[in-house]
Amino acid sequence: MIIRTDSTQVEINPITKVEAYSSIEWKSDCEYVMTYTKILNYPEDASHMIGQAINVEIISTDSKGYKVHATSPRIDNILEFVKAEK
Repeated sequence: MIIRTDSTQVEINPITKVEAYSSIEWKSDCEYVMTYTKILNYPEDASHMIGQAINVEIISTDSKGYKVHATSPRIDNILEFVKAEK
């Protein structure tokens, strides 16, 4: 589950209970940089992830969600996010 505002993002895994907190810096209407600021309940030391920036480009949107291209020195992935009903 992802909870996002204009400047922050929290990723919560309901199974493992890992929580990843990030800051969001918008570069344009379709691009932002997400930087990890805190990670909780990770089974190993996650300190190497703090400060890691991921460049994100929104490549498509529709009423069900959106698709992004996420890149960093460690990843290069296309990810799809689906809106959840409250």
